Amino acid sequence: MFRIYAKADTPDKEELTLLFANLERLYRHKNLICHTPAYYNIRLQGCGVFALYIGTCRLTLGDMLRLWESEPWQRDGVYICHIVGSPLSGGNSCAKWSRKKGFFHKKESSFMKIAQPAWQIVNARTADWSFSEMTLAELLALPEFADDEGETDRKNGDA
Repeated sequence: MFRIYAKADTPDKEELTLLFANLERLYRHKNLICHTPAYYNIRLQGCGVFALYIGTCRLTLGDMLRLWESEPWQRDGVYICHIVGSPLSGGNSCAKWSRKKGFFHKKESSFMKIAQPAWQIVNARTADWSFSEMTLAELLALPEFADDEGETDRKNGDA
């Protein structure tokens, strides 16, 4: 017997840890990120919709910031990183992150409710769209993003 299933890209946990450690700072610069393709299109390895029968939808930094503005991608401080499964079988799982739990996986019954907003974003991409060559670490090292590092540390109680 064999099983057919969808498999997510292997998440880059180091990059995702960096993402969530700097989430408040990224949201403060969301307007700049969303209006600068090199920033918006930074690939976040392992973020997206990985679906049997309907394909894969890999998401970028800008996509994730937009999706996390509303349910179901973000609810009560729990952020979805990816959903894997099938819109037909109901055997779906989400990778999530929260300050309390860190990264964790959870079964998810409402695949299409989660997948649909991501597909809408991806389907709006133009024909000449591509992932950025820039990494999240490079973005955060830019002067326009580094200017409030001390402020972030103070808010988190680290200073």
